[in-house]
Parts: sequence; C-alpha cells; structure tokens
Amino acid sequence: MFPRGAYTTNRLLSAFSRHHVAAAATAVGSKQCTPISNTNNCTKYHQLTSRSFSVTSTSNSGHAALPVAKAPFNGIIVDPGPLMASSCSLERSQILKTSVSEWRTAGKTAAWLTIPLARSELMAEAANHGWVFHNAENDTATLINWLCPTSESRVPPFATHQVGVAGFVYHQGQVLVVREAHYSSKWKLPGGLADLGEDIGVTATRETLEETGIKSTFQSILGFRHQHNVGFHNRSDIYVICKLNPVCVDSYGNEISLEPTPQLEEIEACRWMDVDQFIHECQHPMQIQVRYFCWLCSYGVIFIDLDLIYY
Repeated sequence: MFPRGAYTTNRLLSAFSRHHVAAAATAVGSKQCTPISNTNNCTKYHQLTSRSFSVTSTSNSGHAALPVAKAPFNGIIVDPGPLMASSCSLERSQILKTSVSEWRTAGKTAAWLTIPLARSELMAEAANHGWVFHNAENDTATLINWLCPTSESRVPPFATHQVGVAGFVYHQGQVLVVREAHYSSKWKLPGGLADLGEDIGVTATRETLEETGIKSTFQSILGFRHQHNVGFHNRSDIYVICKLNPVCVDSYGNEISLEPTPQLEEIEACRWMDVDQFIHECQHPMQIQVRYFCWLCSYGVIFIDLDLIYY
C-alpha cells in the first residue's frame, strides 16, 4: 500500500538517476525517425548515479518498453531517455503505449516520469497515456501514472504541509518582537518558513538572526499550531514556537550587543518589549499560547532544556 502521509515523494525524486540521452537512443526500435541529441536540456538529466535501469522485452510493434528502476510499493521510476532521443511523436506514442501495457501486465502499481521543461511536449504526449502532474520544481515536472485502472490511486499528494517557525527570545524581562513591513502592523515574534531539509531549531535561530540581527541558540519547543487551507496554495500549515536563548558573549568572552537591527526588505521595526506589554498586546491566535510562557518568565520560572531529535 501507499500509506497516506507517511511516504514522501521526495525520496523517489532523490532516487532518480539519469542516463545520457544519446546513449538512450539505442533503445528506440524504429528506424523511420532520426534520433536527435538533447544534451543541453537539463543538467539534472546528465548526472549518472548508482541506480541502474532495466530494459524489458520488445512488443510486437517492435518498440521496447521504457527502461525502469524499482520504486517503493511495487512502483517504477521511468527513464525518459528513449523518449527524449526520438524526434517522431508517433514513435514516442507507441513507446508509451507499449510501456504502460507491459507494466500493467506485470502488476506494477505506479509509474513515475520526470520531464524537463525544455521538452514539455513530452508531458502532453504522456498525458494521452494516463500520466497526470504530481509535482513540479525549477525546470522539471514529475508525472505519475496509476497503473491499476480498477482501483483508486493511493499515491499521496505532494507537499501537503508547510512548516513555519517562530523564535521566543526572552532576556531580562523582555521579549524580542518584530513588525513586518508589508503584511501586518502588529508586533509579533520573529520567524518564517523552514527551508527544505532544514531542522526546526535551525529555522528559528536563522529567521531570528535575519530579521533582527540577534544571534540565539535553540533551547526547546514551546508549542505548535496546526491549521488548514493556508495561503493561495490552500495547503495545511504547522506553526512551531521555539524557546531561544540570546547569545550575549562571543567565543572570546567579549560581550555582544543585543540591540536589534531590522531586516530592511521584510521588517519595518524590531525591539525588545516588556513582558507585561507583550502579554497585553499579543492578540494573534497563533501567539495567544505564548502569553502563558511570558507570564511564567515574568515570575522567574526557569525553562527546562529539552533536546530536539531529528530522524
């Protein structure tokens, strides 16, 4: 099965290997069309990796099914080389038809096909044989063909969530806050979206440094909020609030200034705000829970260090 939410398509994408298109031309059986070179289409397609593609049998039409590599859950990753090497649309259509038929006969569940933007005509041709868009990034698009026509596709959607992280920086009775330049006039905690492959604690300290110029270290997670239909992509959003400690001295023991400096492109102003004022002004639903931690800080409660473990 494809467990929804548990399997990330990024693992498939990172597992892709590319063959040189010129070499793949030998897999094209028809002699009526002259193969063309596409060596400048996409650098991503010219990086050889350890993954090997296997070529299956040739059909009665004289066209071999596209080379494939194994993917999880009885799926396959398709090498688009023979398609990109052929200049004849009729030949490419026959190759796709032969491939899909053979994979269905073999009991495969899903076929992943990644096409560079420079060869977008191949996407339309693949769509005629059951492929649909799954995701696109930079100069490539990945299509998926669910090969079990009698059952609903169990392939999970791509990028169901985004992760936002805020830094709660407390120092001597004050909280570090920012006011965004183009979005809201209210004071809020510094923070932003996590980059791909970035740990939550790293996001919190990075965003705090970028928006305020204040260096900090990650201490613990204070809480998080989960909501849906966020932004124009209508994706779900996880917002994590982290407790950060400001860095007050450098590696030589010299005192570091804690005077915040706003990031001109995004932040209108930043400052240290008294806890009482922050508790009074913090009305945003995503930061209501932070007021409780401010209240604890104002009474001298010490936060216990927690380790954040990534798998």
